[in-house]
Amino acid sequence: MGEAATGRWQAGGRPEGGRANRRARGVLRRAARLTVASGLVVLAGPTLAPAAQAAPQISVSGLPPAVTHAAATTLAPADSHSGVEVTLTTVTPAVPTANGDVTLTGTVRNRTGSAVQGLHVGLRTTGRPLGQRSDIESLASSGGQAVPNLDGYEITDDPSLQQHIGTLAAGASASFSIKAPISKLHLGPSPDGVYSLGVDAVSSVTGESLGIARTFLPLHAKDSAAKATKVATLWPLTNPPVLQAQTYVDPSTHNEQPVLTQELASSLGQEGRLGQLTQLGQQNPDLHLTWMIDPDLIDTVNAMTGPYQVATASDITGANGCQCLTPGTGKQAATSWLSGLQSTLSAGKADVVSLPYADPDLASLAHDSSARAQVNSLLPVVGSSVGLDRLQIDAAHDVAWPYQGYVDSSIASLAKSMGASQIIVNGASMPDTSNLTFTPNAARRIGNGMTAVVADSELGKIFAGDLSTQAAQTTAVQLFLAETLAISGEQPSVQRDIVVQPPRNLSAATAQTLVRALKSAEGGAWVQPTDLNGVVQAGATAGANTHVPSDGSYPSSVRGGELSAYNVTNIQRTQQDLTQLQRILTRPERLREPFNAAMVRSVSTGWRADPQAGTTYTGDMYGYMDGLQGSVHILKKTSDVVVPGDNASAQIAVSVENNLEQNVTRLKLYLEVDGTSYPRLKIDSPSATDGVDISIAGGGTKVTSRFKVTATANGQVTMRAVLRSAQDGSEISSESFTVTVTSVSSGVIAVMASGGLLVVLAGLRLYWKRKKNAALAAATADGPEDPTASEDQEADA
Repeated sequence: MGEAATGRWQAGGRPEGGRANRRARGVLRRAARLTVASGLVVLAGPTLAPAAQAAPQISVSGLPPAVTHAAATTLAPADSHSGVEVTLTTVTPAVPTANGDVTLTGTVRNRTGSAVQGLHVGLRTTGRPLGQRSDIESLASSGGQAVPNLDGYEITDDPSLQQHIGTLAAGASASFSIKAPISKLHLGPSPDGVYSLGVDAVSSVTGESLGIARTFLPLHAKDSAAKATKVATLWPLTNPPVLQAQTYVDPSTHNEQPVLTQELASSLGQEGRLGQLTQLGQQNPDLHLTWMIDPDLIDTVNAMTGPYQVATASDITGANGCQCLTPGTGKQAATSWLSGLQSTLSAGKADVVSLPYADPDLASLAHDSSARAQVNSLLPVVGSSVGLDRLQIDAAHDVAWPYQGYVDSSIASLAKSMGASQIIVNGASMPDTSNLTFTPNAARRIGNGMTAVVADSELGKIFAGDLSTQAAQTTAVQLFLAETLAISGEQPSVQRDIVVQPPRNLSAATAQTLVRALKSAEGGAWVQPTDLNGVVQAGATAGANTHVPSDGSYPSSVRGGELSAYNVTNIQRTQQDLTQLQRILTRPERLREPFNAAMVRSVSTGWRADPQAGTTYTGDMYGYMDGLQGSVHILKKTSDVVVPGDNASAQIAVSVENNLEQNVTRLKLYLEVDGTSYPRLKIDSPSATDGVDISIAGGGTKVTSRFKVTATANGQVTMRAVLRSAQDGSEISSESFTVTVTSVSSGVIAVMASGGLLVVLAGLRLYWKRKKNAALAAATADGPEDPTASEDQEADA
């Protein structure tokens, strides 16, 4: 990475003109699914079985001492709209066997304003397998109330399948644990398929169901003839950009150091997000994960293996002397992370996809012609950077991955123009028709030499929410197992290849949950892990949708998070200034390389998660470029120049300063007289058309050029010094000033730049002359005529 022209942050704060103005995430189609993902569904409805009296040991928390043993007269039974929340924390094992047990644990919480008496927890099931994926989705999104034809009835013939809680005070919660033999759940003699199981909170007083948490039991015979579904899982290693175009120069060694907007050391550590993703991939090679890696992340972490700086202020002013930088502390974490990643990807020839540099937001670029024009030319340039080559691994470079996989024809066209032959597509963008009664293969040809790899939208949604709690993780795992087992059961004799698309900013908790779900399904023998390349090679299923939606079909919920006009404008300005500044530098690559990369980073998909951070990054980038341009400038006039002689030539000095750290050349300095001031002052040499050739060393060096001028009349003259590129004549800097021309009797021509009208000398001369003439006149009247008077007066005149 080059020094970005100066290699030094400008002292005194942000360069003038560089101040930045500091997404909505896509919404899931079914709001009720969010409730399921949180690990609970609250229902209120009629009880379908009498209360059970079995009372295993339970724990109750949150009860005030006086309420725990409150009298029955103080208790108010819950009505049909009561809020008793049932949370299912664990389902063990996730994949039970027909002759085994399943243990369900969780909590019941009274969210009403009054105590609930005679409460117990029981199990509900229909005893029938869910026949289709749509049945699973209907159950998961039903919300509101227990529905008999969906949830079935409470099992009441075995007290061990119920747990007595008793009185639960307002705001209190109680834990439960029910161990249920599969043989006692009335699922038939040889259960095989996906079964629903509800944990129901029931009031014995009113006989009402107060709340339910749903889960799924995947039961699959080990000797089943059904072919396992091949599942490829995308494993993203991406991060919002943090590497700046700026570099810091160590004042003691004069060595350059990269500057990061945020410290990544904690994320790269064993407990951090990026560290966890690498470790999970390393520990589970049998899952054949497809690594989706941003080369910019690799470059950034590699930069951290040496000395680097981290900006401590949200508004990056950038200065060697300011207090906005602190030395980075992630050298060891970065070195270890890169080594571990390289070892993981080298072992067993992992499937690796190199995303375009900095993972640009393809949808934003496709929908904004200005941004597309700016960035499209940069991608081949920055794409040739080291990136994944540092890992010494083979990677595919022809896979496009739009944000969340949503596509339209313009996005597909842009991906093709960028060299992609495959594009990851969200199944919601290319849904299959109802004529196709089963889940098809993910890959299908869409024309123009492109293959769409359609990720299963329902599986993707499972991992799109917040999975930071154990309850949410359990719900996600059981739902994934249910969906994948249902897919395998749709056409048992036909093997399908599907893709799971998790979010780009995959959290450690979500990654752990996804791995757990995959391992459980693999252990259940209805899922066979594969990679993206294997899915593509499997080919298409006849009848699968191959129609790419039109531009107008792009979801408005995600269009709102696209690149702002402010960002596009700053990119355009940065590109224009970069082009101009490169013309005068002796080593333009030191500026070109870091700013090309920064402009691509400014349109990263990573900013979808934090649009304000993206706006700040882009604004800081342009502000820094604006400051670099101002580092080569004409100095303001501060002194007068006086040259003796009537109508003689004077000289006007113009100084140019270079505060960049490298030399500048191919410059022309011109001095111009305002047209209305001519011919009071004329420029003799160099002429206004010739100018002066300028080359200046870096590091604050100044050079001064002198222009000969001739004054023909007294008065003020407006002049303008202009510094231009010798290549194209574009203006680099300019400075206007006023020159006052005064011709004194002695013939001295005073050229005073930036000064007022100096008339003191002329005034004094006139005063003394008149005084002397008066004295001479008095002497003539009072005495004899002086024979020398005529000669003196003539000399004074």
